[in-house]
Amino acid sequence: MKLSTIAVAAVAAAAAMSASAQSHVTLYGIIDLGYLHTNPSNGPSTNELADGIQSQSRFGLRGVERLTPDINAAFTLEGGISADTGTSQQSGRLFGRQAWLSLLARTGEFRLGRQYGVGYEYFLSDTSPFGTTFRDAGTGSVFSSASGRLILDNVVMLRTGDFGGLSGAVGYSFNANGTELAGTGNNTSVWTAGARYRTRDGYFAVSYENFNCPDTATGTTFNTCNASFRDDQSHWQVAGSYQISAFRLYGMWALEENQFNFFAVTPAKKVHAYELGVKVKLVGGELLAAYQGRDDDWNANLDVWGIGFTYPFSRRTNLYTFVSDTSADDAPTAQLVSGGRIVREGYTTSQIDAYRNRDRLQFGVGLRHSF
Repeated sequence: MKLSTIAVAAVAAAAAMSASAQSHVTLYGIIDLGYLHTNPSNGPSTNELADGIQSQSRFGLRGVERLTPDINAAFTLEGGISADTGTSQQSGRLFGRQAWLSLLARTGEFRLGRQYGVGYEYFLSDTSPFGTTFRDAGTGSVFSSASGRLILDNVVMLRTGDFGGLSGAVGYSFNANGTELAGTGNNTSVWTAGARYRTRDGYFAVSYENFNCPDTATGTTFNTCNASFRDDQSHWQVAGSYQISAFRLYGMWALEENQFNFFAVTPAKKVHAYELGVKVKLVGGELLAAYQGRDDDWNANLDVWGIGFTYPFSRRTNLYTFVSDTSADDAPTAQLVSGGRIVREGYTTSQIDAYRNRDRLQFGVGLRHSF
């Protein structure tokens, strides 16, 4: 009897030791689909079944393994999907949202792979009532770090642990989009850094990004470096939110310079972007409202009003709706090119047309489920 008891105890202990040494892997995701109506001031309106109005649809795997009592190995593989068509997003990448491996301790983390830029991660949800989503109502309308979802290839990042609510991160991308090229200066390398502070009622964040203009840049095409002047693109962002009773108040500001590279809202020389917003608990859901502005040195200015509502059916499923009104009715400075070189910085004809197409109303209603 004693021998059998000892044997059972030994087997149980061995099983527990084996389980503690194994990796813990979680499958997760979001499916978000809804109706979206877009009515521009010029041209016909669009009615569509749209993916990712409140949150981009995705699936992912995350895991962790305990290596020592103080150090873990961790990973995340996450792909964006268009649930309305079943296709991959992020230019067809399988894991285009995140694909990284790290060593993790309480004091910090060393992370390698495709990752969010700090100016995107720290400003995803706690600095705007709409976050980076809700189409025109979201911060991607005026803030460049959100417009293209600032996700970078080939990143080495150091992240601190949480010290009384304060944390930070600094990272370097050897090439922001695609495989590195021979010759360091031929890559769009990126520095990304920031800090944030959480309290019981508040959240505050600051970030900075700098994009190298590659030596190989040619031409004057939108979303490439300005080949004539080779100015590096940069983003400064500051934001915060604070809970007061049933209200959460939001504020955000950015200085963006030399917007000739990835993720730019407009290819501007210098821009100030800002937002004020509020989220209110109401009849079991939340009312969202915000105003955003983008003041552009080349007069491609934007004003965006948004109002929305979310209602939870359960912890994982909610209904949402929003309306936004974007004004884009200024007269942008036109670019002049002579002999294949820019002689006056500004916007091309197609860029001015794209700016004016931003002058529109949007309405959406949909359903989101997370798992």
